[in-house]
Amino acid sequence: TYVLEARIGLMRSYRKLSQAEDCIKYSSLVEQDEKVSNSIKLEAQLLKGLSYFDLYQYDKANEAFVKVEALTNNEIGAQAKYHIAYILYLKENYDESVNQVYDLAKNYPTYKKWVTKGFLLMSDNFIKQEDFFQAKYILKTVTENYEGADLVEEANNKLKKIEELEKAKLEVVDDKPAD
Repeated sequence: TYVLEARIGLMRSYRKLSQAEDCIKYSSLVEQDEKVSNSIKLEAQLLKGLSYFDLYQYDKANEAFVKVEALTNNEIGAQAKYHIAYILYLKENYDESVNQVYDLAKNYPTYKKWVTKGFLLMSDNFIKQEDFFQAKYILKTVTENYEGADLVEEANNKLKKIEELEKAKLEVVDDKPAD
């Protein structure tokens, strides 16, 4: 058991130190140990996914997140679901990313931080699709209803960005010559 405890400690430490390759190595060792509890296996899978994500290995990261999300309905599952949606966003699969955020909000409503981060991501999807109305609506809802200052500040910054994008778009339209 000392070896297992050491591996778990190393897995967590390497994650905190942002040493992704080592975290992946020890996460795999922890997962393979038959004495490890299911909750630690899920944590190892999540940390592996986060580490792959940090290395821009999105397919491997997504594979880990899908496994975690399928096996739990707690905060780790909410975090995994968020990252699944984020990877879809990075791959420019905006509609599916939005659908994953809807699932996040539906299946993990008690994990407000992850649901709110999901809504911020949803607004990013709408911004990329130039649906500024939807993006602003979501962001205003976050600023009015979420209590965490960090995510409210992020929502306010995104609202300012949208205003700048809309202003720039209007200026382009105004500069076009009349027919």
